[in-house]
Amino acid sequence: MKTLAAIGRRLVSALLAFGFALSVAGGAAGAGSSLASIPNLTGDWKLDSGGVIHITFSNALGRPVLLDSFTSGGDCPYGGTRPSLFDTVSFKDANTMTGLMNVCTGTKVLIDKCGLSSLFTVTYKTTSISKTTIMGTRTSEWYDAVDGSECKFTRNASKDTQKPFVLTRTSGNPCPDTATIKAFNKDASRAVTVISVVLRHVQSGSSVAQGLSSTQSALNTISSLLGQYVAAGQKCDQIHSVIDDITTFQSAIDQINNAGCDSNALAGGFDNLFRTAGEIGNQFSPLPALSPAFTILSQDQNFFTTVSGNLNPEQRWADQFQSVEGYIPTCSQ
Repeated sequence: MKTLAAIGRRLVSALLAFGFALSVAGGAAGAGSSLASIPNLTGDWKLDSGGVIHITFSNALGRPVLLDSFTSGGDCPYGGTRPSLFDTVSFKDANTMTGLMNVCTGTKVLIDKCGLSSLFTVTYKTTSISKTTIMGTRTSEWYDAVDGSECKFTRNASKDTQKPFVLTRTSGNPCPDTATIKAFNKDASRAVTVISVVLRHVQSGSSVAQGLSSTQSALNTISSLLGQYVAAGQKCDQIHSVIDDITTFQSAIDQINNAGCDSNALAGGFDNLFRTAGEIGNQFSPLPALSPAFTILSQDQNFFTTVSGNLNPEQRWADQFQSVEGYIPTCSQ
């Protein structure tokens, strides 16, 4: 009997192995604003007990829907395959989802002698949801050892416990706009270099030089902060909400980069940059750290078009810009 009791005590952990499941999310009443802040969970996730699932997530209008399926580790040890980890999903708030989880029976005798299925479901509840980690607890079912001719275990729900589980994102970066921001930063870096070249050919301390310097500083700030955010997997949703504005701003930067030898076109490019900054600066409320940089740029709106002659159209721009990576002059020498 002592041996049977010991086996019974070990069943708590043995009966639960992670599975994979389809989940349908339902929002809690009155939690719309909180549900809207749930990060994009789409991607591959590794279970702390082994196995990898792929999650597809959408959250239109604060109504989150989560679907998942195993990409590896879904087979149960004594037959059967779990199609998903989460059998059902209901989101209560930004950190809490509840429902049923698919698990495997971990002791063969319960299948052979007691008639249990190799697959079953238990309740779960998450306690934390972020872009990189999902943490929670799930029910661990208990079976007491008893005398019996065939099955020597009986279910005892009063001894069930809650066991922690952790899902960790395996993809390199959770931000969906990482590639776009990298391309933006590359263009911004080239524009900063163009400005450095121009600064060497305008009068030091002049209004043009001051405007160029403030532009250079603002571009560096915007590029640096966006780069830091996506590298750390932070503010992904906020960046995505203004990605169209960032792309528009990138087009204005491209006008500077592609001005070639035409100083008037270069001046017009700066003017467009400031105009665009003024148009989108107030829309960056999700990323308040960037607003001052756009404000600085927008203050010089129309400045460079007015003083375009100060950029010296007689300079041999192709020679001056030949060291700028990707710069293509539009004039002949």
